[in-house]
Amino acid sequence: MNARSAAATACAAACLAACVQTSSVRPPAAQVLTSIAPPDLPAVQPVVVDPRIIDEEVQARRRTLAETAAYRWRIENLSTSALAAAGAMRVTGRVSEGVSSADMDVIVFDSRQCALRVIDQPHAYAGGGEIATSMREINAVGGVNGGYFTPEFRPLGLMVSHGKPTGSLVTSTLLGGLIVSTGGSPRLLWRSEYSHAAATTDLVQAGPRLVDESRPLPKLDRSKSRPRTFIATDGGHGWAVGVVKSTSLGELAEMLATPGVLPGLRVQRALNLDGGRSSAIWMRTAAGEEISEPGWSTVRNFIAIVPR
Repeated sequence: MNARSAAATACAAACLAACVQTSSVRPPAAQVLTSIAPPDLPAVQPVVVDPRIIDEEVQARRRTLAETAAYRWRIENLSTSALAAAGAMRVTGRVSEGVSSADMDVIVFDSRQCALRVIDQPHAYAGGGEIATSMREINAVGGVNGGYFTPEFRPLGLMVSHGKPTGSLVTSTLLGGLIVSTGGSPRLLWRSEYSHAAATTDLVQAGPRLVDESRPLPKLDRSKSRPRTFIATDGGHGWAVGVVKSTSLGELAEMLATPGVLPGLRVQRALNLDGGRSSAIWMRTAAGEEISEPGWSTVRNFIAIVPR
């Protein structure tokens, strides 16, 4: 081997030694993968959901859908005017939803400024115009017809006027509510909530119930359209009595449960009163003008609003 061949051989050996030395310090492939792998994570625990919570959510969703269905009603041609007492006003307009519509004439009042009275009207042949005479006699600012009566012209259900009871409490589901007033301060009670109280000065039993907890009650008839009389409250000092021409019980309940239909009054409860030929409303404006829409029939009692 000459000198040049020996030098080339030595150089090749040196390069091979360097490669071997370099590879000997590299970690095995398994070690490389292990070094970059993420640390172990804790085991994921299964989430257990109480079925009662799911049921409550389903029920809440159903209630929301029911309310949404009722909110399709809107009021058109809205008009408001003051009546002859502080805290009382007249609201008129047409309430519509799709192809259905009805005319509304309502008295909205504040029970801190106006009291509620029940007027007994015992004369069977007095005529529908008796509402005006009865309202004038107690200096009322407005009122409507009240509860039902029998063919013998006796109150159907319990009635109290000026502290004097007439008739008796009826357990029929038709008469599921009572307008109860003590010293002029009204409450709208369901029959199961009522207990006889000596301090009650005015009371009318009527029905059916229309709205509870700001929602229309289910299973109300929607097939018969006729004039309707009602009373409603926001659960506080806000009250309304009025007449709607013409609508079914189910539609009336939806109207009253719709926010904005009665300005300034979010109805919490509402009760149907005697209607049809008995529906009547009377009021006296701030200018002293009388507005009277008497019914076709003589009625046994009236619900009157008087200044405190």
